[in-house]
Amino acid sequence: MRRRGTADPCGAVAPQPSRTGRAVRADRIGWSELGPTFEWVATRFTECASLEYELLAAGASGDLAYLVAIERITATVNGTPTSYALRATTIFRREDGVWKAVHRHGDPYRQDDAKPHAQD
Repeated sequence: MRRRGTADPCGAVAPQPSRTGRAVRADRIGWSELGPTFEWVATRFTECASLEYELLAAGASGDLAYLVAIERITATVNGTPTSYALRATTIFRREDGVWKAVHRHGDPYRQDDAKPHAQD
């Protein structure tokens, strides 16, 4: 179970991360900009009941790696049990032998988004 208000409990985020997405509403770089946003988001979420990844793509080269996935989450958000899905891309960098997230983008995922578009 995740504790309320813990933005990086495992130390898995690099010193100068960046993030974009709906919750942030603007690009942010570094802990001075991201820290308050992560702390705010962390206060809204408790009791993560499940987190599943549908891996779409992944790769690594040298000290850089990426992960593209659909994240399906069931958690309590603002006191209300909620299930939702995000289309997420995370970029990692290896620092002193440890993979750390350096960038993340996530936006809401709807099954309709996955349907192929008609060819012109």
